[in-house]
Amino acid sequence: MTAKDFVTAWRKGVSPKAMSGYNYIFSNIKNADQISQGKKAVRSLGVKAVGKYKLVVQLENPEPTFIDKMVMPAFYPQNTHLVKKYGAKYGTAAKYTAFDGAFKVTKWTNTSEKWTAVKNPYYYAKSAVKLQKLNYQVVKDSNTAHQLSQQGSLDDAVVSGTTAQGLQNNKNLYYLYRSGNNFVNLNMAKGAVLANKQLRQALYLAVNRTQLSKKVLANGSKPSYTFSAPNAAKDPASGTDFATAAQPKETYNVAKAKKLWQAGLKQLSKSKVELTLVASDTTTDKNVSEFLQSQLESKLPGLKMTVKNLPSKSAYNLVANDKYDLYLSFWINDYADPYSELQTLEKTNSHNYGKYTSVAYNNELNQARKNAATRSVYFSHLLKAQEQMNQDYPVLPLYTMVEDHLVNANLKGVLWHKVGMVDYTQAYFK
Repeated sequence: MTAKDFVTAWRKGVSPKAMSGYNYIFSNIKNADQISQGKKAVRSLGVKAVGKYKLVVQLENPEPTFIDKMVMPAFYPQNTHLVKKYGAKYGTAAKYTAFDGAFKVTKWTNTSEKWTAVKNPYYYAKSAVKLQKLNYQVVKDSNTAHQLSQQGSLDDAVVSGTTAQGLQNNKNLYYLYRSGNNFVNLNMAKGAVLANKQLRQALYLAVNRTQLSKKVLANGSKPSYTFSAPNAAKDPASGTDFATAAQPKETYNVAKAKKLWQAGLKQLSKSKVELTLVASDTTTDKNVSEFLQSQLESKLPGLKMTVKNLPSKSAYNLVANDKYDLYLSFWINDYADPYSELQTLEKTNSHNYGKYTSVAYNNELNQARKNAATRSVYFSHLLKAQEQMNQDYPVLPLYTMVEDHLVNANLKGVLWHKVGMVDYTQAYFK
């Protein structure tokens, strides 16, 4: 691994042709935004290799959290030789990928639901790695995950829904409170029904999030009222969690929701509307979708909701082509800062599926970037951005993200992170 491998990876990642959807994460590196917009060549990115092992990065504004972002996979190096050798095939299967971490992946293609990671003999700290192999398996049904755990086939199984509810007193259940939220993305594209603000506000006020978290999920999740997730950072002005500081005063009011709904329909010259809710086909998303359908249809006269629970790729394809009204989604902070999620709703961000456009919101985030070196000023602009979002209702926050893990009692040394990924580098069985 050399400095040049980082240059190769970052130039690929920032390119407007990047398939990751993460080219925005390089913003603030010199020329990154212009490159992502196709206005400058990738070679103009403010990163260069000085010799084999020195990487120099030029930023457009001071950014105290820049080092924190380096833990994100988007910034990982890519083997320059193999990138050239494999071209478009690079990264599409284990045999077309290079690994420099504690483990290297085998038996994986981009459609696999099972794969293996084996200890990497070239890892710089291989003596500290105790596990020889990790077997991964995608299990969409929570009851199946529970059964596999009981059989000893899974040492770490994520459970949800009614399965998780029945395991709340299990001594092997571990709550991983993520710095993230589950929410509904609203399609605000021109001509879409939910381009109407009053309808969006009505939807926000009509959802009983306490009932959702306690009765439907019942897995340790808590109601969420802002797009900003807890456990990211504290507001330096108040010392409170940023998500709490940014929370709107009114979060549930059915009577007001009905009035807003009728007013919105009147503006559109409609007496009723049909909305399509798209979600994944996991057990949890199915349960949450049914809850939302029941809540909103029963409280908002003239509303009929069609629910489509589909495999993730199929659901995303509908969203990418604007064939939806509501999209059940989630976001885990990439690093411990509210900006990580707030920037995803900027006008030009690739994750802004609902086409949210607010000059005031975008300006506050821009001012936050320019004043990032002064934490109090930085957070004041982030807070104003969230407050602007609270007035516009581009998304419906639902509940904070918690993962219920059934963990083998003998599995130790796992690093459970609120942001980023679970780390098994130091894991072992006692």
